Amino acid sequence: GCDAGGCGGGCGGGCDGGVCSGGFGGGDGGALAPKASAPPPCAGGGCDGPGFGGGMPPPMAPAPLPDLGSEAPVDLHPKVRELSQRFSLNEGLTNKLNAAMSRRQETLEADLAALWQQLEAAPSAVAVMFTKIRELEEGKPMTAQLPDRDVEALVARCNLDQMTVTKLYSALAKRPDKKADVELLTRHLAGASDPGRALEPLIYRLESGQELGEPPEGGSRDFGG
Repeated sequence: GCDAGGCGGGCGGGCDGGVCSGGFGGGDGGALAPKASAPPPCAGGGCDGPGFGGGMPPPMAPAPLPDLGSEAPVDLHPKVRELSQRFSLNEGLTNKLNAAMSRRQETLEADLAALWQQLEAAPSAVAVMFTKIRELEEGKPMTAQLPDRDVEALVARCNLDQMTVTKLYSALAKRPDKKADVELLTRHLAGASDPGRALEPLIYRLESGQELGEPPEGGSRDFGG
C-alpha cells in the first residue's frame, strides 16, 4: 500500500517513492475516480475493432478506364493511297478520307473516281479536299463532273488564296446555274483592286441563295496582264 505516501486507499498501479504512479485502486468510500483517458485513435470507426488491432482497411482498387469507343484502325485502301500520292495529300487528310471511304464500300470505286476528277479540275486539291471529306462523311453523293475551266480561270485571274477558293467552290456547289454565277462574279471583280476582299460579300450572297445582281458601273481591270 501507499498509505504512508498519502495515497489513501492504495494505489492501483503501484508506488514510486511514495507517489502513486497509477490510478487509485481500492480506497474506502470517497475515493477519487480515475481520470478519463482519451479515446483510441480508431474509436470513430475505420479500424477493425478498438484501436489498431485489426489494421487499416485494404486500399481500394483503381477504377477501370472508361471505354472511349475508339474504332479499330482501318487499313489504307490502295486506291486512297494512289489518290493521296497523286494530289500530295498530307497524312491527316489521307486518314480522314480513308475512314470516310471505309463507310461507303458499296460506292467506293465510283466515289473515288468522281473525287479524282474533281480534284484534277480544282486549282488547289488540298483546299477542296476539306469540303469533299465533309460531304462524304455526311453521306452526300460524290457525282462526277467535268472540269470547271471557268472557275479555274476566275481563281487564277484573281489570285485567290486557298481558304477563299474552298468557300467559293462550296457556295457554287449549291447554285442551280453555276456558269451564270461565275460570269457575274467575273464582271463584279473586274474593277476590284482587291478581288479576294471584294469576293467575300458575293460568296455570302451565293451561300444564302441571293441573286448577285449586275455589277456597279465603273472602270474595268484587265486580269490577263
